[in-house]
Amino acid sequence: MNGNQRVFWITSGAPFTMTGSPFTRDFYLCKGFDLGSPANNESVGSRPVLRWDTYPDAARYVANVFTQNNQIVFDRATQANVTSVQLDVDLPPGRYQWRVMCSTLRVR
Repeated sequence: MNGNQRVFWITSGAPFTMTGSPFTRDFYLCKGFDLGSPANNESVGSRPVLRWDTYPDAARYVANVFTQNNQIVFDRATQANVTSVQLDVDLPPGRYQWRVMCSTLRVR
């Protein structure tokens, strides 16, 4: 399932088409949202703490840090009540991006 709006970001996976027959397996859609800290263009140490606000009805969060070449250097899933995570790897000097996605929707 591919969305064309930010609310349905899907960064990887296999596209599929829903047909007229019922789909009986549970699956979750990831939602992107605004981040807390570090802020855009902020300088941080080699193991920053990533913080974000809670998202309504979140089941879990996944935090990623990646290089400008889109190589993921940190990937962590948290429970819905955890809205921050500290990197457990040292980042060499450079520019990085980060994102958080949350699983919320249960489609049946």
